[in-house]
Amino acid sequence: MKDGLTRLPAGRHGLPPDLISANQRDRLIDAFARVVVEKGYRATTVHDITSLASVSRNVFYEQFGGKDECFIAAYEVIRAHVGGVMEEAAAPFADGPERLLAALLALLRYLAAEPDLGRLCLIEPLTAGPAMASHHEAALESLVARLRKIAAKGDGSEKTDEVLILGAIALVSRRINLGEAETLEGLLPELGHILLSERYSQNEIAAMVKGAQERGAPPRASV
Repeated sequence: MKDGLTRLPAGRHGLPPDLISANQRDRLIDAFARVVVEKGYRATTVHDITSLASVSRNVFYEQFGGKDECFIAAYEVIRAHVGGVMEEAAAPFADGPERLLAALLALLRYLAAEPDLGRLCLIEPLTAGPAMASHHEAALESLVARLRKIAAKGDGSEKTDEVLILGAIALVSRRINLGEAETLEGLLPELGHILLSERYSQNEIAAMVKGAQERGAPPRASV
């Protein structure tokens, strides 16, 4: 998230109401992420969020129906950013498997660089209410679809691929939950084997992993 909260100057500033509202919403989303990273979703209160964002409780409820809606908004900001990082990393590669590995490497590097945001998106939804849980499930389905599209597969293995991709995500989530985010990039060979071993040999997968690592860009700055 942003390094600092952007606050409007106090007093009569003459800014358009829609700009004020957008600024307040951004500050609340940023504050939500910061508080949840520190305290966890369940312990986070609306007062915690509004205090850090320097807005009133009434303003919070003008923007969000509750804590879960604020969570969804923060989640979507991060998800959109990470999706862009993955697409950008895959773009230079022509072949589907290499595109897939490049996208996964970008994801792993991003989460290793931003473990708090990884926890926010992969761990904390499991402790939230049904609205966030449902949104998280839909987001995982979207991630599966994105990775399929990046890999450009059409070989009839979609059902298996979904199980394998979700298993790979679970493996990444476990590392983050254990506080081992710095080791995430080292998972790429294992994830490559999980996702590609039905169609490629170990030597072929190893060569594609090496290619992705050599050509892969460093993690892009957080939002």
